Amino acid sequence: MNDTAPEAAEAHVAVLLGEQLVWETTLPIPTPSAVHDVEVPASAAASQGTPVVIHLHNHGSNAWNLGHLRVQP
Repeated sequence: MNDTAPEAAEAHVAVLLGEQLVWETTLPIPTPSAVHDVEVPASAAASQGTPVVIHLHNHGSNAWNLGHLRVQP
């Protein structure tokens, strides 16, 4: 292990459409840097203005970037 993640853990990343979970994954901590290119077909329709929530739960010294999020009809 390294000093930024002295104990093994997991990061949790999720996308919600309104209150509906549409995608989630877990990643081990520590883990090497990577690009995750994900296409998520929504399992339900949503009205214009429905919030899209990106949830990220992790710890340690790290950086996360959201390249883009696109909704297509």
